Amino acid sequence: MISLKDSAKCLGLSGPFSILRNYFGYNNNPANPHSLARQVNLLTNGYVTIHIKVIQVPNITIDEMVESMRQVYDNSGIGVIFRTRENLTVAANLIDVDVGACTIPQAMTTEQTQIFSNLNSVGNNEIVIYIVRNVFQNNTMALNGCASHPAGTPGAIISSFASRWTLGHEIGHVLGLDHAENPCPTHQTPPTTTGCLWGRVMTCCGTGGIPPGTIPTFNTAEVQTILNSTLTTTC
Repeated sequence: MISLKDSAKCLGLSGPFSILRNYFGYNNNPANPHSLARQVNLLTNGYVTIHIKVIQVPNITIDEMVESMRQVYDNSGIGVIFRTRENLTVAANLIDVDVGACTIPQAMTTEQTQIFSNLNSVGNNEIVIYIVRNVFQNNTMALNGCASHPAGTPGAIISSFASRWTLGHEIGHVLGLDHAENPCPTHQTPPTTTGCLWGRVMTCCGTGGIPPGTIPTFNTAEVQTILNSTLTTTC
């Protein structure tokens, strides 16, 4: 078991600090916080560090997004440190962002390049998330999010209408995960939801379809991929 003192040193914290805010990034005490003590202990197993930049306030609170992500990652033995949130004022063309084909890797669109230049407080091997009003694939299809990012700047762009599970899903992509279904049922002609794996956070069918009361999971191979990622750290 790691002590608070040792974990604070690992995370670069000094002087007085708040476990809720400096460790876990909550603005308010969440209604049903996932075990913060367990999160501290997961620092020795493997954890990811995220920063969130807000251009458009999302429909789901950021606290709920982060808490939902923690439910998924904690159940797989992976910690989540949410270091900073920042409200950004950006040019009008960055309120809605075109992400091109949204493939990894790909050449960045002008809007992606511009938005990923906002990196206040983001350290090496830390993941940055931008929340905008809309994310468009090739300027047409609205997406919950897209994890295509510039080389050396791991991160994702998420729409304001994303589900509570989108944050964990897109960060899963950043950490090297593919969709759970291959081929994707909803991409067939005609589209179908038959075969959608609604119990998996990496479903290709849209995390908004995950049934209420269900906490989606990673499978064993996905957990290992995350633990092997250069973006996953241990104390």
